Amino acid sequence: MKTAADWEKEIQEKTTEIHQKYPELIKYLSEMPMPISDKENPETLIDNLATYYASLTDLLKHYEETQQIKKQ
Repeated sequence: MKTAADWEKEIQEKTTEIHQKYPELIKYLSEMPMPISDKENPETLIDNLATYYASLTDLLKHYEETQQIKKQ
């Protein structure tokens, strides 16, 4: 099972990838609220980080699919 630190690292890498490939998405990234740490329930943070990462991945996938459709 991934730790919060693992998820935070993956989120940072995915965010960097999006910034580099598609700077026009910065606006959308800035509007996505980051998960807040819950010291009493660290498992909630891990779940929230995993959900946030999935959202980043979905944003990137959807944007790339949309761009491919526009190019056709």
